[in-house]
Amino acid sequence: MELAEKLFDGLLMHDFGPNIISCNFGRIDKITSLAVLKERKCAAFKK
Repeated sequence: MELAEKLFDGLLMHDFGPNIISCNFGRIDKITSLAVLKERKCAAFKK
């Protein structure tokens, strides 16, 4: 895993908490960018 990926995962877990992310937006390791996170957040809110 690259440093940027580790930092991104760390920021996601810090800001949102790992359980909140995995329960609502899917596995953290599948969220590879902010664009993917935005898509998943939008999809979750449309449900």
